[in-house]
Amino acid sequence: MLVKVIDHKGKTWWINPAFVRGLIDRGNGRTTIDVSGWPGYPKVDVPVDEVADLLNLASEHFAADPAAIAQSEEARQAQQAAALAAIVIGG
Repeated sequence: MLVKVIDHKGKTWWINPAFVRGLIDRGNGRTTIDVSGWPGYPKVDVPVDEVADLLNLASEHFAADPAAIAQSEEARQAQQAAALAAIVIGG
């Protein structure tokens, strides 16, 4: 899930919370977001605690259930096997 961030200059950034390395409290309700691999740092006029809470909330949607991953992997493999079988049978 991407989080839409509008910086103090009005520029829109779409951030994947999984790649946020840290938050820097700049005081006066301003926060800098350090995103791994990005050359720049979005600065927002939102207190650091609120930014952290919102990113944590978005991160919860990333929490993966191992059983669901295994099930979807099995479904993908079954679909791939069926497609291969159809190709072989149809050939």
